[in-house]
Amino acid sequence: MTKHGLNSRILFSLFLFFAFSIPAQAGEAYTWQGLMGFSTTFGLIGGHYQIYVDAHLGPNFMQRPTCIFGGVFEQVYPKHDALQLGPGVPINVAAPYHIGPKGISLDAGIYHLLIAAPTSCRWRFTVVSDNTNPAGLGPVLTYLATDKGLTLADTITMKDKIQFQAQYRTDHDAKVPASGEMQVYHDGKLINSFPLHIDVDPNTTATRCYVTLYWRPQLDQAYLGKDTAKFVVKIGDQTFTSSADFTLKP
Repeated sequence: MTKHGLNSRILFSLFLFFAFSIPAQAGEAYTWQGLMGFSTTFGLIGGHYQIYVDAHLGPNFMQRPTCIFGGVFEQVYPKHDALQLGPGVPINVAAPYHIGPKGISLDAGIYHLLIAAPTSCRWRFTVVSDNTNPAGLGPVLTYLATDKGLTLADTITMKDKIQFQAQYRTDHDAKVPASGEMQVYHDGKLINSFPLHIDVDPNTTATRCYVTLYWRPQLDQAYLGKDTAKFVVKIGDQTFTSSADFTLKP
């Protein structure tokens, strides 16, 4: 399998625009909002953050004068810790629900945001790193990419379209170039590398680097089994690495 084999299935725009350094002012942040229950998993680089939560009546408040909001923001790896969100009781016009800005120190790791299924309020959640934090690279996460969006997975098949993704931030939100590559290892041996696509996620406002790949079952047999995706990212004059193991099945 040559390096050009799997490279040809990376999204074409990746080669046109992102094979070189991109100046970016990147302060680590995520934002989600909705009108019902919600669940997502994401990585944080670690440091000091501000959390904002807002919940109030939705667009049909004339017909429904109260709503319910409740949830939890928790670290799930490498340890478990949780912050409750929302009172879990009715909210009305006179008593919307707010948190923040609330300063909080968070360890590097993987986090989960869960907005409870009974939620009927219009809600918004934001976690953003302070500009006092140094540059860094978050955990690499592996996703199945489908028409319905991204689903976290550590076992994938040759039929799947996948995306490897990590968030990054610059030193004290400085505007500096960011670039990098993803290296794929099998049995400890480097078998391929791919340029990283660097941009801002339009859905969450996260500054991210990622690669989207397709597999060719007849040509990519060397990847079957346990593999490691390693991001090597240069942010200004500093270099960071982050890795994730995944299993590829036929």
